[in-house]
Parts: sequence; C-alpha cells; structure tokens
Amino acid sequence: MNLFSCAVSQLVGAVRALDETILTAEKVSQLLKLVPGEEGELLLLSFEGDVDSLGKVERFFLELLSVPRVRHRLG
Repeated sequence: MNLFSCAVSQLVGAVRALDETILTAEKVSQLLKLVPGEEGELLLLSFEGDVDSLGKVERFFLELLSVPRVRHRLG
C-alpha cells in the first residue's frame, strides 16, 4: 500500500483510534475508495487459510476489516 506513508499496522491503528494526525482527509478519502464492498468483505472475512499465503493488498484489507464498523469510522 504505497499510497500511504506509514506501515499497515500504524494505519489500521490510526483507524481504530481515529487518529487525525495520521488520518488526514486525503488518506481517509483514499481509504474509502479502496475499502472492499460487501462481496469482497465477505470473501476476505470467510478466508480460513494461511494469511501469509494472501497477497499484500488482501492482507491489508483483512487487517483493515478487523476494525469494527470500519466504513462508519472512515465516513
């Protein structure tokens, strides 16, 4: 996720904490465009295999979707 100048865990932590020092309006706008829709979310959340076998983007979204009500937090 080269669009963001911080580590995935830092970005997801910022979403959890609603940290405005990391989550600028531009980053929030970009994240909202990237967050998977319902179908993509269901596919990711139903994944039962080895997370390390997923691509970098899929792992990012899986971690992001672990944030309760992520769309609401970003919206």
